[in-house]
Amino acid sequence: MELRELLKTTPETLAQQQYDALRKAASSLLGKLAGHIDRGELGAAETMLFDSPAGDGHGCDNTCIDCSELLGDDGSGCTADIGGVVGKLAELQHIIQGAEARKGRKR
Repeated sequence: MELRELLKTTPETLAQQQYDALRKAASSLLGKLAGHIDRGELGAAETMLFDSPAGDGHGCDNTCIDCSELLGDDGSGCTADIGGVVGKLAELQHIIQGAEARKGRKR
């Protein structure tokens, strides 16, 4: 993206672009997982999962969908799961809806 075009981008427009891209990527990831399950490729499906500690220091009690390829590493050492993706989508949606509400008040 060229600098002039980038500078024309508003926070709301950027939030919408991020929301659309993340929603599409999450849907694709879940579709890939569902496809593995539909085809009986359970080994391939299992590679898309990770064990999450229960927080009690006694093992890994939760199996989650690995979404680190979507959200990256936040530096905490924790693998991103689908809850993080839904949370990020909700955060972006809140920004977008706030912008739409402000536009409505300006009219």
